[in-house]
Amino acid sequence: VSVVPCEPFPNDWDWDTGHLYTYQVNSQSMVTFLSQQYRFVYLLDFSPSAASTDIKKGTVLLDQQVKALRRSLEGVIRPFYVPGSQLLFKPDIYVTVIAWTPFLCSGAQAVLHQGWRLTPLNLDLFMKGVVSGLSRLEEHISRIAAFVIDELETIKIQQERIMGALFEESMTSVPLVPSIPMAAPDTGFVNMIQTGMLALQLLPEHSSGGLIVITDGVINIPDINTLDTLLNHLRTKTTCLSFLQVSSSYHPHTGLGYCPNNELMEFMSLATSGAYLPRAPEIEPSEPYLYEMNI
Repeated sequence: VSVVPCEPFPNDWDWDTGHLYTYQVNSQSMVTFLSQQYRFVYLLDFSPSAASTDIKKGTVLLDQQVKALRRSLEGVIRPFYVPGSQLLFKPDIYVTVIAWTPFLCSGAQAVLHQGWRLTPLNLDLFMKGVVSGLSRLEEHISRIAAFVIDELETIKIQQERIMGALFEESMTSVPLVPSIPMAAPDTGFVNMIQTGMLALQLLPEHSSGGLIVITDGVINIPDINTLDTLLNHLRTKTTCLSFLQVSSSYHPHTGLGYCPNNELMEFMSLATSGAYLPRAPEIEPSEPYLYEMNI
């Protein structure tokens, strides 16, 4: 489509005179492939750590995820001129949004949109559906969390009485775990990525696919074998895994143990030809049809 030379550009080089030059491709050259169709699956990480407050920004991380999603979508669907040419690039973009929670019960995970062909004209309607679905999910999760907390308090009280009731003849059985289990942070993250890979298969074929995880970065992997298997699956299906972090950098006054695993996100995005964005880049309205191609 076009070729852009390394800086500094020749004085008389422009998009209409670029074909008059001879270009040399070497090991430092960057080749960008463009597709007519793209399919993206956005995974909103609604883990307990995301319900904490970012004291640097003064906001709850769950609210930041919605803002980051909108900024990312505005940049993805915005047409732009291919560098070195006058071709206005406007591909077909299909988007699925999934909200993931660690609770292993019915209704704890929600598909907010599936296979939506997104354009600048229907973005507002798309985001209204996302906000409405998240509101219903939060109400459902709040009831589940309240029930689990009550069970944990009951289990704690019953366990404190066990020592005094060891020698009593009649002892009632005491549950040791809540009736609604919750996935660990490491296994829950792997399940979330696998769910996103399944959602990609339901989108149109013959298109470039990508997974975008909007998270606070408090994630982990069970072991190196699981990480290797997960990366192999992503590379086999030519799926790019990208991360969009909504939390600030670690500081001592954050929640205990809530440390973003930036190294893991950078490694996984680099291994799958994705991108790691510490924040969602803002769109400059003064620069029409210009946007950094990160995802």
